Amino acid sequence: MHTPLTAEETARTFAADPHRFKGSTPKAAQQWWKGIVAGMRTPSEQDKLLYSIAVPDRLLALASRYTVFEGGARKLARYQQYFSVEEILSRVHEFDSDGRRRGGLVWHTQGSGKSLTMVMLAEALLNKFAPLSPKIVLVTDRVDLDDQIYGTFVASGVDTQQANTGRHLLELLQSSRTEVVTTLLQKFEAAVNAKDTALESANIFVLVDEGHRSHSGQFHAALRRVLPKACFIGFTGTPVFKSQIPTVERFGGLIGSAYTIDQAVEDKAVVPLLYEGRYVVHS
Repeated sequence: MHTPLTAEETARTFAADPHRFKGSTPKAAQQWWKGIVAGMRTPSEQDKLLYSIAVPDRLLALASRYTVFEGGARKLARYQQYFSVEEILSRVHEFDSDGRRRGGLVWHTQGSGKSLTMVMLAEALLNKFAPLSPKIVLVTDRVDLDDQIYGTFVASGVDTQQANTGRHLLELLQSSRTEVVTTLLQKFEAAVNAKDTALESANIFVLVDEGHRSHSGQFHAALRRVLPKACFIGFTGTPVFKSQIPTVERFGGLIGSAYTIDQAVEDKAVVPLLYEGRYVVHS
């Protein structure tokens, strides 16, 4: 449904400007708009896109915290990234009975841009909670993933430190000058063994990549031991079936709607997966 323009808005929007309406006239453009408002013309997909993006608050948000410059390229959030970050920013204001901010699990299929979603979320959290000196901790369980997420953040212009050892991790977590830290999950156990330290701040946000993996045993327990009051936000590209319900519960529930492989294929963000059955014949 489209909101009718006031007389002043109509005059300003459809003012006689030869450069504004190419191939048309101000009067014709005004009649076209009146037809949409009156329901005489069904809005096109382009109409819906422009109307959705041009909401003032959303347009300003897209231009500020949802625009990332990575390696010189300007990248704008896609809809699943925007709505996930917005919901997270809303829910982290809620606290549980133990004084922890409410987290959750983001389920976005592989290739949907989870790394850049984490960049946008980290920058938004640092900005929103700046007076509280927040800290972002990016946790992965493989060396190549740790290097990848660290590289993505650095390429996006975010001042980020990478933990080398368990002791180094503790130093970075306790440093007032470090805002974003990337680390392997396994380093938390090494940190506990090096020095049994618990950081009680509720303004530490732990973003866990591949949250369905490696977080059911001693490594995750060590992570919780070091950061008992932290807000945990997990990311996974693996479909959340019944067997993975404990993962959803561990992080505090599913955040927003899942972004599935079917949606990603429809959006042409990824190519479809094709399976071909084969019979093995033994001679």
